[in-house]
Amino acid sequence: MIMASKREYGIPYTPLPSSQPSQTVIVLTPYRRHPRPSFLRSLRCSILFTAAILLLSAAVYFLYPSDPEINVSRIQLNHIRVLDSFKPTLDLSFSLTIKVRNRDFFSLDYDSLVVSIGYRGRELGLVKSRGGHLRARDSSYINATLELDGLEVVHDVIYLIGDLAKGVIPFDTIAQVKGDLGVLLFQIPIQRQKKEQAIFSGVFSGIYSYNFQLFMIYVHAKGMIVDDEYVLMGSANINQRSMAGTKDTEIAMGAYQPHHTLTNKGRHPRGQVYGYRMSLWAEHLGKTGDEFRGAF
Repeated sequence: MIMASKREYGIPYTPLPSSQPSQTVIVLTPYRRHPRPSFLRSLRCSILFTAAILLLSAAVYFLYPSDPEINVSRIQLNHIRVLDSFKPTLDLSFSLTIKVRNRDFFSLDYDSLVVSIGYRGRELGLVKSRGGHLRARDSSYINATLELDGLEVVHDVIYLIGDLAKGVIPFDTIAQVKGDLGVLLFQIPIQRQKKEQAIFSGVFSGIYSYNFQLFMIYVHAKGMIVDDEYVLMGSANINQRSMAGTKDTEIAMGAYQPHHTLTNKGRHPRGQVYGYRMSLWAEHLGKTGDEFRGAF
């Protein structure tokens, strides 16, 4: 075994001196740079720009004209009367209260206020009021009465009867105001229109019991039967409407049964057309003998 000497593998050690010199330690705080003049200038510009935007927005809010606000605050159906003549007509009476509100910070002079009443897309009538003056941020109420006499409802009479039977009638209202808004020394023309729907319910008790009674409808009809295979029916005069020349109520329909023909059966057809002819003979003559059943 070979032994290594202490001088070859040992670590030299030098002892510390007994007296050490004194040392001074200085602690440095973080250095804060002073704002540069360019940064201060940018900050000042940003503040001024933001203030200008806020002032401009406030000026637009207070000075920019807006349309007046209009609402049909109350609508009342005074009476409704249905005339059961050849042409069904209506007599209606409405009481209206319209609210006009000036939302701007300037006065409003309106020239006209028009409110129209409609039913199922058709205008029934309108009422128009004279002009007026509204102060800034003020409201005004306008009362009006709309009378409609002899209004034709031929196209909508079925819907009207159904609505009356249900006790609910929907009416369309359109309110329109025109005028000028005084901004400083300027007059700015404005126009506003609003559509609403008014529902009337529970006010029709006893109306249709008087007006919607059963009455006779005269229908002038013609029919033609060919070989008990084909029938043609037509009506030309419902309550004498087409006699006036204003409305043509001519309608016609045909019926044909391809399985009940002489060619298909090889004998006289006995389908529904044949049964219809026999019922006519029975109604008018009171009998259906063999002489009416066909020649073969």
